[in-house]
Amino acid sequence: MDSSDSASASSLMELSSPEPSITDASSDIAPDTDGEPLQEDIMKKHVVYLPDMFSSIMAVKPIVNPNYHEIKLIWFSPPRIIHADEKWAARNSKVDLCFLASTWAPYCDEEALRVMVDWNHWVFLFDDQFDEGHLSSDPVAAQEEINKTLAIMEDTEPPVQPKESPIRYVFQTTWDRLKKRATPDLQQRWKDMHRRFFDGLLNQVRSMHEQRVLTRDVHECMEMRRGTIGAYPAIAYALGIELSQEVVDHPSLQECMCISSDLVLLHWASNTTWITLLMNQGLSVQQAVDRMGAMIDQCYKRWYTALANMPVWGENVDRQVLKFVDACRNVALGNLYWSFKTGRYLEQMVAVARMQQSVTRVEGIIAGESRRLDERLTGLAGTGTVIRIDHAFTSLTGDLIGHVACGQRPGLIDDAEFSPGWHDLMIKTVLVAPLFRCFPWLNSLLQLLPASVLQQLYPKGISSMMVGKMGREYIENIRKQVNDSEKPLNKNKQSVFHHLLASDIPESEKSTARLQAESMVILIAGTVTSAHTLSMIVYHVLSDPRKERRLREDLKEVMACYPAKDPRWVDLEKILYLQACIKESLRLNGLIGNLARCSPDVALQYRQWTIPRNTPVGMSIYAMHTDPNVWPEPHKFIPERWLGEYDPRMDQYFVPFTKGSRSCLGINLAWAELYLATAMVFRPGGPKLSLYDTDESDVEFVRDFVMGFPKHDSRGIRVMVN
Repeated sequence: MDSSDSASASSLMELSSPEPSITDASSDIAPDTDGEPLQEDIMKKHVVYLPDMFSSIMAVKPIVNPNYHEIKLIWFSPPRIIHADEKWAARNSKVDLCFLASTWAPYCDEEALRVMVDWNHWVFLFDDQFDEGHLSSDPVAAQEEINKTLAIMEDTEPPVQPKESPIRYVFQTTWDRLKKRATPDLQQRWKDMHRRFFDGLLNQVRSMHEQRVLTRDVHECMEMRRGTIGAYPAIAYALGIELSQEVVDHPSLQECMCISSDLVLLHWASNTTWITLLMNQGLSVQQAVDRMGAMIDQCYKRWYTALANMPVWGENVDRQVLKFVDACRNVALGNLYWSFKTGRYLEQMVAVARMQQSVTRVEGIIAGESRRLDERLTGLAGTGTVIRIDHAFTSLTGDLIGHVACGQRPGLIDDAEFSPGWHDLMIKTVLVAPLFRCFPWLNSLLQLLPASVLQQLYPKGISSMMVGKMGREYIENIRKQVNDSEKPLNKNKQSVFHHLLASDIPESEKSTARLQAESMVILIAGTVTSAHTLSMIVYHVLSDPRKERRLREDLKEVMACYPAKDPRWVDLEKILYLQACIKESLRLNGLIGNLARCSPDVALQYRQWTIPRNTPVGMSIYAMHTDPNVWPEPHKFIPERWLGEYDPRMDQYFVPFTKGSRSCLGINLAWAELYLATAMVFRPGGPKLSLYDTDESDVEFVRDFVMGFPKHDSRGIRVMVN
């Protein structure tokens, strides 16, 4: 793998241990991608390609104000500006907002930098209240806090004392010192820009309060967040920039401020905010990062366009304009280097990327199981054998989940008929789900039955291994292995239960009953859903020869290495038509029933309505995926709708894995499985499949059992292997 593998592959984040080191401020932070050592064993590591954030206007190192260290001592050496304990001082010293301010205003004197640093600490403390603190979804309290802060600038209230409000006290002292040196015009601009900053925060709070933020796409969220980047008044003061309001309001100068804010927000793409939004729309972590990279590149183009459209005002004004434009760039540049220096955002990116890393570690298992399916189909080629492809895929996913969850594959795909009993068992388990939802006490009753009795209930011909693996004795045996082991267990031989029992989660979460419940969720969710999606891809693609020809043709280049070498997920996900087929199948074949969630402890506020605690709240994925306003001809399988320029609402309302903190934990495992298995089935030169005595009535949903099911006498999806 080299940098040509990705359009935005100029910087790499290694995801294997040890953690990436935090680079010192005085060193060259921008990664060197030209050296050979970086490429030596890259195939042995798990990496995510980050966008090239150090190009164009970000291609220079920031200049750090020489007064940086002296001002930092004032903030974190006793007596401190904010009277806080050593723990607070240590944490905030590491965040190092003094360094950030010193890159934004590199040429100002010590007093101006002190004001800048004080303001920087104030704005982060102030902003945190609206982002994640007690004001984040309370418009009334947020407005009250803003009114009290505005009163400081209007001098309509007595000076704030430290014990009254430490955050407002910092703003009070900052404002007092600024007034001593700033002109009346600059003071007014400070007030005006803070009002815009406060309006942005209030807009954000109202959006959270009304739950609108959950339905926004990346561009809408960025538009909302732009108003909350309020650094410019402090920088204008520190650098002594004097511009008339007419000049400041010029579209080109406003665009420079907007671009600077966008770059700051996109560098925050290194935390989970934007990445999670895009991943919830069906992108992998790499695709989400690449999307951010494209948006960063667009910012650079907008920057030069804004400069090209900048008027000539005359020497004196132009000198001030150049200082302001340079300050705008320094906001983005300083934030970028600061984020690498402190890890404030990039460390969170590691956490997001680790979700995909865990899948990368088992990608060989996924490829191996997909290869076994291909070998079975190849062995039947030319015989005219008719098989149930839905049985084959349920066996494939069952073997994979057995391997990942239990540490051993049950060999379902090796059965001559692809273990039809296993498929029937999974389907029957899903069919009784509504019964258990209505009568949850049935689950407790089932837990009382011995494993030997449960095994007798399973269809004849199905190995009892999976039942035993998910049983109490198996979990207790794993617990004993983890507790008694004096040295780390072999990671390649560990199951999900090994990891759970060896983790630092609360002991109550490690109870045998809890792990048994989790095991059934893993078993059902990891087997039935993916198998159903794969089966429907095969049905729809085989139903249209044009779609099949295009898919096979697009797979030709990546699959040329097979069977000598398995394809890689990272390469397959770049095949847009393959991606479109998978997305369209997920859209049409997701969950039918509502997935209700409850807030057990507190009431929820949605706009003017209060939802009492423990009230189930849910949304229909099926309704979202078949809204004709978003999806023309919503019940038709049209992969082409995902190609080229398409309605951005499609990404916003595409939720096959749900969204938020309760979204599917196995999303990346599912994506990898769907890509690899589909590629194997439709690879050029592979066995040719054709539908056999199967029509739309065999797959059309007519029953709702959490998932959609066809008619009772459906013959399943039968294919002939030619």
